[in-house]
Amino acid sequence: MPTAEHPLPAKQNKGAARKAEGFATPKEDKKPQCARFLPTRVLPIIFLPGIMGSNLRMSEQRQKELKQKDNIAWRPDSLGASTVAKNADSSPRERQLRLDPLQTTVDIYDASAPTKISGDERNANVKLNKYLRSPLLIDDPTGAKNGRTAVQKARARGWGEVFFGSYGELLQHLESRLNKPFFEGQLRQEWRDVVNVDPHFWCADPSLPQQPLTEDELKAVVNNCWFAVYAWATTGYNAMGSALRFSPLGSTKSLTI
Repeated sequence: MPTAEHPLPAKQNKGAARKAEGFATPKEDKKPQCARFLPTRVLPIIFLPGIMGSNLRMSEQRQKELKQKDNIAWRPDSLGASTVAKNADSSPRERQLRLDPLQTTVDIYDASAPTKISGDERNANVKLNKYLRSPLLIDDPTGAKNGRTAVQKARARGWGEVFFGSYGELLQHLESRLNKPFFEGQLRQEWRDVVNVDPHFWCADPSLPQQPLTEDELKAVVNNCWFAVYAWATTGYNAMGSALRFSPLGSTKSLTI
């Protein structure tokens, strides 16, 4: 089978048969159109960024108080105005107001929102490596209703809400290798460092009776299961180490801990 192909997103509506839609191509295009139907079980992988690793925006009230043109409070991927450089050049009072946990929130991605707030332009920091993709992170076919690109799908999972320059490669490796642990029937290199390795090597509690993960056990876990990787940005902290307040993706509600 040719290695080049046209991947087709598979539709898996609840209670309906799974299907995929193809599209017309020129006669010279001999690449097959392939649909890969995803597993029926899903285990979300939630990635939490480190301190100051979430993109934050301030309230409209605070933006006016600081006379700032945009509402960006913290964005480490962008070293220009209103982010790291602006905070470095600001007075202690201005930094405290800009990073006030009561006046900031996660800069949540919204494809339909104006770009000045949370659209694709502000989330342009997300750029994907074509070799670290998964069946869920591919472009929809041209002409598909409400079609999205692979990058937009990643942004919808919160990938643009964290310091992508620091965490982006890890997010992509998790997405790719968790969902494709085998290549041509062989374990990928990343998994060879885990399978059949004594748990104590990973600093497991020596008092607990744990056995190395076997290849058969790994196959049983990943069979018919999908591992979708999400970035869960946090808000409510500043450089002085205030309490964290976790905001669920796509929600304005938060849980203070």
